[in-house]
Amino acid sequence: MKNNYLTNLRMSSSGGMRFGWFFIGIVTFLMSQTSFAQTVCSPELKFTVQSTLNTAEGVDDATMRITGLDPAVDYVVAYELGTSFTGSIANGVAYSTLTNGVIANNLVNPTLAAGQEYVVRVYLPDNSCYAEKVYVLPKAYFNDKPDNTDLEITMTKSADAANPGDIVTVTVVVTNNNSATDNPGYNIIQADNVEITVTAPGGGALTFNPTATASQGTYDGTSVWSVGSLAPGQTETLVLSYTINERGIYEIASEVTAADGDDLDSSPSTSSIIEDDYTTQCLSTPFDYCDDDEFEFRLANPAMYSQIRYLKNGTPITITAGQSVAGEYRIHADGYLIIESVGTYSYESTDPTACGFEYCCPIIVEEGEKPDLAPVTPVSICFESPIADVVVIENMNAANDAAPGSDFDIDRGNLVYQWFSDGGTGNPITGSDSLLGYTSLTLNFDALPAAPGTYTYRIVGMDDLHQTCKDTTEFVVVIQDIEKPIAAANSPICEEETLELTTTNMADYQSGAPFTFTWWNENANGGAWTATGDSVGRTDALPAMSDEYIVEVSVAYTNFTPAQTVTCSKTDTVTVLINPLPPLPDPIDYVYCQGVTNAEMDSLRLNNEDVAYTIRWYHESDTSVIDYSYPSVRPFPSSLTAGSDVWQVSFYNEGTTCESHRADQTVTIDTKPDMPVVNNFAFCEAGLATDLTAIAEAGHSLIWYATDSVSTVPDTVVAFTPPPSTATVGITSYFVSQYNTTSGCQSFINEFEVHILDRPDGLAFAVPEYCVDQTTGIQSLDNHLTVSPASSSAPTPSTSYSWDYPGHGTPATPPTPTTTTVGATYGTVTEIFTYDYVPADNFQVVTIDCPSDVLPVHVVVNPKPAAEVIAISALCIGDEDVDNGTLILTRYENTDVLEWNRGAAYSNLAADNYIIESPVAEGTHGGVFASTLPNPDTSQDYFVRITNIHGCQQDIPVTLDGKDCICPGGYCEPASITPNF
Repeated sequence: MKNNYLTNLRMSSSGGMRFGWFFIGIVTFLMSQTSFAQTVCSPELKFTVQSTLNTAEGVDDATMRITGLDPAVDYVVAYELGTSFTGSIANGVAYSTLTNGVIANNLVNPTLAAGQEYVVRVYLPDNSCYAEKVYVLPKAYFNDKPDNTDLEITMTKSADAANPGDIVTVTVVVTNNNSATDNPGYNIIQADNVEITVTAPGGGALTFNPTATASQGTYDGTSVWSVGSLAPGQTETLVLSYTINERGIYEIASEVTAADGDDLDSSPSTSSIIEDDYTTQCLSTPFDYCDDDEFEFRLANPAMYSQIRYLKNGTPITITAGQSVAGEYRIHADGYLIIESVGTYSYESTDPTACGFEYCCPIIVEEGEKPDLAPVTPVSICFESPIADVVVIENMNAANDAAPGSDFDIDRGNLVYQWFSDGGTGNPITGSDSLLGYTSLTLNFDALPAAPGTYTYRIVGMDDLHQTCKDTTEFVVVIQDIEKPIAAANSPICEEETLELTTTNMADYQSGAPFTFTWWNENANGGAWTATGDSVGRTDALPAMSDEYIVEVSVAYTNFTPAQTVTCSKTDTVTVLINPLPPLPDPIDYVYCQGVTNAEMDSLRLNNEDVAYTIRWYHESDTSVIDYSYPSVRPFPSSLTAGSDVWQVSFYNEGTTCESHRADQTVTIDTKPDMPVVNNFAFCEAGLATDLTAIAEAGHSLIWYATDSVSTVPDTVVAFTPPPSTATVGITSYFVSQYNTTSGCQSFINEFEVHILDRPDGLAFAVPEYCVDQTTGIQSLDNHLTVSPASSSAPTPSTSYSWDYPGHGTPATPPTPTTTTVGATYGTVTEIFTYDYVPADNFQVVTIDCPSDVLPVHVVVNPKPAAEVIAISALCIGDEDVDNGTLILTRYENTDVLEWNRGAAYSNLAADNYIIESPVAEGTHGGVFASTLPNPDTSQDYFVRITNIHGCQQDIPVTLDGKDCICPGGYCEPASITPNF
């Protein structure tokens, strides 16, 4: 539980201290302080002190936390035991170094019901003043669960099935189960002197190997494992090893035969199949099944046939004696099962009242160890291509069939192989009977078929002692062919034109097959390039792309299912030449002033004229017509009309007929500039002002005047204008012009104004308080705000507010505080007057925001109780339950008010057993507030509500789980199996 004490210090007549949940009060001025900071801060410094209770009895981990301070100020925080602070700022730490505001860790749980007092002091960083409050750390109350042990045994094996001669390991696992799900409400303690006995069948079916590995304790080599002590939740293992000598099913049992402690649901040495300290594990050797094999599944006790039903792969078999399912199984008239297919077979009791008679040790009938010849990928090739040797993969255990004739297994035969062929036109391997000498997994192609076509080969593998256990696979070869292409090109061409490449013998590819034409350049000049199609183009050609170009025609033949494709191809080449373009001209641009009578005029020229090329000029009126061609003639510009006259110019190569790109050549006639653009300026009274600025056109400079002037040459020039004063509300005029830095043409002078505006007088804020996670009654912070008086300036401004609050991203919208975190949250609000002016002489509208001083705001979130409820289920006596369920309260304060009722939701009705305790008495019944509760069939919901001194509530739904007093174990009737083949 966390407590929030945002309070004033109050003293009762008895000297005791109590702290209510109020907003921060006046900090008491302590006259006994001798440190420098002997002054209480004014205005008052607001903060909150809270704590978290100890997490468990005897654990000194209570914390004390401070919140609600301005995060932008690095205060110094200190605390002492008691109600008077005797130290100084040197005893404190910087607020910025605290983690989540925690100023004290590992505090001792108070011994007195009244709690422990601490004094907390906060200094300003310059030690000029302080604030102080006394906080009481409350006492936390704790209660315990009852003590028991719960020994459980499970067994696992290394394999579900094993062959004769195999070694199988069996692992016995013992756990002192402290699961809250299995044992709700109980305190599981250490079990001592634990002893487990393991029994296995005799008669030579299994041989115990003289190696046993115990994770703890000792094993006597015959049956007894002395485990020793098991802590709550501790698990230990014993690993035993057995050699399988015969096929069949065998059961191994383990049981706790001795242990100290009160086990919840078992007793040692009872051999009871309904207790969880006894269990069994079976070993089953699988039987091979091939075509038409049968197996008889018989119980050791024939009288049991009337009490069971058989299962295959966990699904009940529904036929009765004398009936069958073709190809699966049948039941003999005497009741035993005859197996005719692979699967896992078992049986279970048909008596619904039987205890522990469940799925029994399975009989495993698996597919016989017949060869598994992997499918051979068929081959589609082009004519005259080689065929690699075919090696068939046989997927049986490599250790048992490394080569034909090797031993399959300890009681199985050997594998043999034979290849067959269907002949085919031009096939040098002929005959549809077996191929003499081809008796391995490899088929060699020393000679190839002489013509295109399809050829099929087949291999058969079998167990020579169990010839129905066999497999076969085929290998297919398809051979294809294609014609050679003829390539052509539109070479030579100019740079940046489109290169056209064509296949001229398309008549050879009209068979309807999906032929593909691919082009590329032989030496990758100009960069690697590819294209597809019988006729293709390469745009924006470059001289570096001159090269040998290749065309390849290919066709993809698709055969087989799933589809397999082989591509056959042939190629041809063609030579390509690409001439470069002339270089780009570098024209000279001209700029003149409009009306300049003595301007020096010149014909249009270039910076990079070259006699190797003809110069061509195109006028902007029609860029497709050559207006001038030098060396024949050059164009001359005109300065009569203001504006820009754009020409285009290029180089032309008479030999290759290639023309360069065109460059723009501009003749500009400047007009008298317009006045510079300048806006009226507006600043808030007593606010910051910026330099006065105007906007000059590109290529122009500003001239500032101290007074108005109509002269083109200013009589008084001010280099720049500094920020104006904002001390007095009013209007001041300023003057500016601009001139063209190239032509020297100057504009007329422009006048503008500076306005100084009034601002708000400030705000007030009332601090709200809520409970953590509260969802109703929460108001936005503007409901706690007192606004400033109306502005005295004209025109009347609009008023808005800017909020800066943690987690709130919309300053203009009043934030609604969250209640997810306990503590005081610091934020700010600013009031803003917004003015809109429309001065005379067509000046633009001037808008300015004048803010008030920033006002701190605080929101206090009080904590809920931190109590916990322990639900203890009823006990079992044998298979009978006892109505002694209990609810225990822990980690609470003696001022908490407790209410509880039966059901999943709060109810104060007597019909729901509603009870209230106010306050919760210290140590009452060890925290037990509900006892002798009935043991439910499955579970029963209860609802507990805790209310602390701040009115904050904690709702605790509690489920009292029903204790299962029905037998937990199972029993398996021994059985056997006999093969008939």
